[in-house]
Amino acid sequence: MNEQDLRSLRNITERREIVRELRESEDKFRKLAELLPETIFETDIKGNITYSNPIGLKKFGYTQEDLDKGLSILQLLANQKEIEKGYKNFQNVISGNFLEPHEYLMKKKDGNEFYVRVNSQPIYKDGNIIGVRGVVFDITEIIMTEKKLKESETRYRHLFDSTPYAIWLLDLEGKMIDCNDTMKKFMIRFEKEDLIGKNFLEIIKMFSIKGDERLKDYEDLFARKFKNLLMYGELEPFEINVSRGDGKNFWLVLQPSFLNVNDKRYIQLFIIDITNVKTASLQLKESEEKYRLISENANDLIFILDMEGKYLYCNKIFYKILGYDPKELIGKSAIDYSHPDDKENAIMELKRALNVGFGAFSARTRCKDGKYKWLESIGNITYDENGDPVKIFAVSRDITLRKEMEEKLRKSDEELKSLNKELEQKVKERTMELERKNIELEKLDKAKDNFLSTAAHELKTPLISIAGYTDYILTKYENQLQVDIKSDLSIVKKNIKRLHNLINLLLDATKLESHALKLNRVETNVSEIIYKCLNELNYLFKEKYQEMILNLDNEIILNVDHKKIFQIFSNLISNANKFTLKGGKIEINAIRQQNCYLFEVKDNGIGISKKNLNCIFSKFKTIDEENGEDFHQGTGLGLFISKGFVEVHGGKIWATSEGLNKGTTIHFTIPI
Repeated sequence: MNEQDLRSLRNITERREIVRELRESEDKFRKLAELLPETIFETDIKGNITYSNPIGLKKFGYTQEDLDKGLSILQLLANQKEIEKGYKNFQNVISGNFLEPHEYLMKKKDGNEFYVRVNSQPIYKDGNIIGVRGVVFDITEIIMTEKKLKESETRYRHLFDSTPYAIWLLDLEGKMIDCNDTMKKFMIRFEKEDLIGKNFLEIIKMFSIKGDERLKDYEDLFARKFKNLLMYGELEPFEINVSRGDGKNFWLVLQPSFLNVNDKRYIQLFIIDITNVKTASLQLKESEEKYRLISENANDLIFILDMEGKYLYCNKIFYKILGYDPKELIGKSAIDYSHPDDKENAIMELKRALNVGFGAFSARTRCKDGKYKWLESIGNITYDENGDPVKIFAVSRDITLRKEMEEKLRKSDEELKSLNKELEQKVKERTMELERKNIELEKLDKAKDNFLSTAAHELKTPLISIAGYTDYILTKYENQLQVDIKSDLSIVKKNIKRLHNLINLLLDATKLESHALKLNRVETNVSEIIYKCLNELNYLFKEKYQEMILNLDNEIILNVDHKKIFQIFSNLISNANKFTLKGGKIEINAIRQQNCYLFEVKDNGIGISKKNLNCIFSKFKTIDEENGEDFHQGTGLGLFISKGFVEVHGGKIWATSEGLNKGTTIHFTIPI
């Protein structure tokens, strides 16, 4: 055997050894794939499954025989939507593109569906992609857990929004994170979105500006309470009395506490409406004036309970109201003194108070002489340094008289219902008569509008002729007319223009009242309208040496009828000029707000008294102030029409003044 034969024999031996090692490696990884708890699969270039480990076959309910007959990876997808997604991703893999793991809804042979996450990559041979290899992870439990979490979140959000108490959620800097829908009960000029992200002191100022000015007095109190809460970790409930923007008054109890969510600490503020309780208290005070005995015994019961509801402390008023010496109640359960019919409810309220930290309810309590009295109770839980509840502090009031009065009112209400039935027919008859008269009034009002409209149009025709002839004479005989005749004709032109403007005012007023006014809206730079208006009225300011101050951007783009906006500013600026003395000051401001632009025309003129402030936007209303100056000229239509033009644009207009000789500001908004 020569050297070449030996070399060939050695190469054959090496190849056999490599083949043996490859087979051992393949066998090792094959066994590993079969032992893995997840599905391992391979497909050809068309997506037909060429291999699946036993776990995968068992998971999908197929056999090796099913696999040998032919099974596509797309057959395992649950529906058409999943098939389309799977096909697209498969094409990406066999194109050699990197593919992130994808989630699918797949189905077993018996039709049962489950969620999976698939990791896949192309199979290469001799540099070409011949199929796909991947791992299928069953994530059904994860998906179902996520769904349950979402359902739980929805359920608890519903509970959060449907609770009868308003709830604020603040961060430790005092910024509003969330509030529930119950807050709508206490605000009519704001939406929840207006509050989110604002500091609680900003919110108080918002409510103060557009609601109850008394809230200004609470700003220091709230700031101090917030500081004490952060410093000491707890804060006793406190009461405030406020009113909404519509004047409705509320008595509120504010109960702050800390709340930990995902390792973050928040402040949870419960706002409880105790108006009924306070109203009842005031009724009792009124009754005290009539009934001296009640007045002498109307003090509150103050007591402390342990967490089992047993008395730890009672004040001396227990003897006056219920007949018990406070000492004989210590260590006894308060529930045992409840009326049998109220005991179950009292236990439920006690448990609820332990859960939420406070409670308020009414129940009957047994007196020492065996009789029962109605008590209205408010209480809250105190906690130790570990956050565990330790005591219940409560205050109760005797509302027995109120309950008796309510029963009498109920009986009286039944009697009134029977009387109402007798009155209903008379009311119907009277209503029909009023409706008939109302129809007649509407006809008269319509006839009046028609007359004004017709008269205004009829007046325009001769005015056009007069104006035309006046211009004709001034133009044709300009060099022949005497100076005084030219002056007189100029006065005629001026008065023709004034009369023409008055007719247009009447027409606009008629259209506004009949809701026939139409807007020609276009994207307009309102700043240019203001500058144009000031340019035309500049002679008025020069005559009175008045200072004009402008605080506005050069571009205020709004979708408006530019003619109507021009007339609004012309009316307001002319009024400011008219009612401001020589050497006065007029200021125009434009302030961008969240959903609108706020415009202000401010002067330091004669001002407006309270009696006129609320009616200056009425038709034919002129200012009548006792200031020794003649400011009574005018039609009384300018502000009326300005108000109408603002409102048809979707805005609002109002006036403010600190009184006579303290200036006036007209504010109006135009939506963005």
